[in-house]
Amino acid sequence: MARMRGCACALLLLGSAVTQASVIGDPPANHIALPLAPNSASYDLEQDARGLLYVATEEAVLVYDGVRWERVATPGSIVARALERGPAGQMYVGGFNRLGVIRRDAFGVLIYTDWTERLPSAHRQDFEDVWDVRADAQAVYFRTLKRLFRFNHDGRLTGVWTAPGRLGAIEFVAGELWLQWRGEGLKKLVGDDFEMVPGGAAFADTQIYHLWMHPRGGQVVVSQRPHLDWLHEGAVRKIDWLPAEVPPTALSTHATLRGGIAVSGVQDGRLLEIDFLAETAKISSVSNDYISGMVVGRDGELWTVDDEALSRVELASPWRLLDAADGVRGTQAELREFGGDWYALSSAGLYRAPAVGTGKPHFARVDIPITEAWAIAADGDDMLVGESYSLWRVRPGAPARAISDKKLYPRVLLAAQSPPRRFYIGTGDGFAVVDLGTGDEFRIQQAELGPSIDTLVEVAPGRVLAGSPTAGVFDLTVAADGSFKSAVAGRELGLALVPDSEARVFALGPVAFAATGQAIYRWNGQAFVADDLGGLRALLPPASVPTIVQSADGSRWALSAGRAFLHDGRHWRELVAPTANGPALRSLHLVDGQLAVYGSTGRLLIYDRSRPAPPPVLANVEFRHAWLEGSGQRRPLPLRGDHLGELPPRATLRLQYAAPMLAGEPGVLFRQRVIGIDRHWSDWSPVAEASLGALPSGRMRLQIQARKGSAEPGPARSLTWEITPLWHERTDLRLLLIGMLLLLGAVGASAAARWRLTRLRARNDRLEEIVHTRTEALEQANVQLRAQTLRDGLTGIANRRAFDNALHDAWHLATIEHSPLALLMIDADHFKAFNDHHGHLQGDELLRALATEIAREDHGERLSARWGGEEFAVLMLHADGTTARQEAERVRARVLACGFGVTVSVGVAAVVPEPGMSVERLLSAADSALYAAKAAGRNRVVTDVEITDIRHDSPS
Repeated sequence: MARMRGCACALLLLGSAVTQASVIGDPPANHIALPLAPNSASYDLEQDARGLLYVATEEAVLVYDGVRWERVATPGSIVARALERGPAGQMYVGGFNRLGVIRRDAFGVLIYTDWTERLPSAHRQDFEDVWDVRADAQAVYFRTLKRLFRFNHDGRLTGVWTAPGRLGAIEFVAGELWLQWRGEGLKKLVGDDFEMVPGGAAFADTQIYHLWMHPRGGQVVVSQRPHLDWLHEGAVRKIDWLPAEVPPTALSTHATLRGGIAVSGVQDGRLLEIDFLAETAKISSVSNDYISGMVVGRDGELWTVDDEALSRVELASPWRLLDAADGVRGTQAELREFGGDWYALSSAGLYRAPAVGTGKPHFARVDIPITEAWAIAADGDDMLVGESYSLWRVRPGAPARAISDKKLYPRVLLAAQSPPRRFYIGTGDGFAVVDLGTGDEFRIQQAELGPSIDTLVEVAPGRVLAGSPTAGVFDLTVAADGSFKSAVAGRELGLALVPDSEARVFALGPVAFAATGQAIYRWNGQAFVADDLGGLRALLPPASVPTIVQSADGSRWALSAGRAFLHDGRHWRELVAPTANGPALRSLHLVDGQLAVYGSTGRLLIYDRSRPAPPPVLANVEFRHAWLEGSGQRRPLPLRGDHLGELPPRATLRLQYAAPMLAGEPGVLFRQRVIGIDRHWSDWSPVAEASLGALPSGRMRLQIQARKGSAEPGPARSLTWEITPLWHERTDLRLLLIGMLLLLGAVGASAAARWRLTRLRARNDRLEEIVHTRTEALEQANVQLRAQTLRDGLTGIANRRAFDNALHDAWHLATIEHSPLALLMIDADHFKAFNDHHGHLQGDELLRALATEIAREDHGERLSARWGGEEFAVLMLHADGTTARQEAERVRARVLACGFGVTVSVGVAAVVPEPGMSVERLLSAADSALYAAKAAGRNRVVTDVEITDIRHDSPS
């Protein structure tokens, strides 16, 4: 079914390039999938003062806190079209035949209140969709096609205006409400009447979509006209310098960035940035779909939404990306520039982007019958290309030709200093020299050294240093006829190498270097001397071997174990790469002697030093929900400030929290501790939930911290409460008991002295025994407390906290052993329907039964845990993907055979962790596989490698 969103609908004019402000690559964007049914649509986006993001959709208003999605309950099936943040933190909602407000109640729950019934009956009968909402400190305005409704913030209707035709764009301009009356012009509200804005009558014959602030004053008018207009002091001027491929009718939504730059979504998923002062525009791509909403976050980041994802776009980031949309394919092995063209070599072959200096690169496959490409060198107009097996010669106007047999295995090519047309080759098992003659003549001399050679540096004519990933450094001497001798470079050349270790050689300007997992060495013409390059070695991950290049201005760039570094002439600093939605950095290249490019799988990442990195975002924690669990009941707790009040003894406290300002950032982690119980902080974990059971009486304080990746954590957020003591723990009753004992002693004072002394001693011994017993009980309770907090209060199996600890320990062990680690994410199908039909008590019994069945096979290398709600996780050490899938099928079949009334869907992921790889990769893969299993019909197992096929086969 076709649908209209917004007012701008037009065909895009393709083919023209934007040369006003061309940039290489797109800004990085992190995409968070919307929890919407297929074919559902989104319509608007807004952010509240706490950083929560609200998405208006045709299903509900969705709220994202950086960790989890929440649906705000609305009457019927309200279609939310427009959102507006109010002055007191409320969120106004306009939709299909509905208008109202969302506010937070005392428990922290977002509640929608409908105001539609407050309209006069005559207006309710022919009520139309609300297309826009605007609010100031005094009132909120809801615009439909023909009417404008004004409410005060208490929900009382204070004004209604009806247009003879239709209404257009609405906006607050310098404190005044401007509104287009189509057929009349652009007006502003004065008192209770609308008066024409000076120059506003010029827009009577068009429809206005947007009103933007111009940095020199006045308004930029986006309408049906083929150009923008600038309305300033009553005069209208054309803005006709925008790129022809993006007419105003193709703009979908807009925002104004800090500094006055306007940014607008384009209907095909691109972004248009407009600098009205410099009269320049640039286009980038963040989506493949209609961008329906856009908002600038509190820290200057740009958020956009389409029908599939909420996206955090880092326009200010110094990073720029080239990906599949630009023709980048495969794992990038080499990137070189010859004659203004870029050549990318990867596991997918050889690709060329012509004339990169004139615009954004686009790579197309070079027609060579090879599947992989690893090295390239230029010989005038000719090129040598090394693929997995052979060396190829590519000449203009002639077919590409393999000039070696399939046993050469070329890995790196280096042009010799002399003689001309000689090239050195590092191969999969040694070294080779190729001399090109005139015409098609050539000669290759090859020797098998045993190990692979993947880096080469010529330190003097005919003397070559070669780095091996398994055998250190070789010293090669090449004669004039191309023959050569080799020797392993060791202590005689100043190198202290671990046997069978990796080493890389490289040149920074005229100086050669060698790097191992322990040290960096500089070649002084005779031997190697230690040189840590200004402190780089201390920053690198342990035992990692860096790749280092130097640009024409002297800047040095490094890559080691997926982490990027830059030396700007004063010191080294780490560059945080935007890899949240993609694999880690794998290669480093220098293009045109100036531009450093990091390669990944399916991506090239360019770092632009002229764009300063934005300041780090403050990692503040927000408490989202709190409740007590016990005896099959769940009681929500009010979140007023940072104190929960007085709680009953022995209850289980559950908390959900988030760091909204870090939403969309890669690698957001949390840690927690209970003051007085935990001696240390917990390990960092992506889990944003705490479960605290059997807490002792007294005043308790929980602290939560958040951070992004390895950055410094934000301030600790605290939440306090009081646990009511049991009767025998009350101090006043203990004192009363002691007093009664003393009184009994006084009554017996008239007895014989010996008897009295004996009785007194007996009472004192009894009192000491009571105190000792109570002390031991308290100490035992403290010892057991930590164990109890690692068990799920409902099901009795491990809880999320215990699972996180086990996952990080297992990840560390698997990284050391280089062994496989598998994760099963299990979700009870249609659990909500079961709960609604049978009640929550039966739902709890079902969860306990499921937990028992899932954890039945747990042993030293298998741990089951309740992940949250009706979701469980199973961690399996030393299990590959095949073993994990078999186990998942056993669990699914057992649950089905038990006849619980529900089935389970299972997502499976397995990985062999490598140094620098994040545990979040395993979590994300298993979660995505679970989502695919649910989308494919439930009651099935899907592994992370099957996701593409499942989604392709699923109904849209």
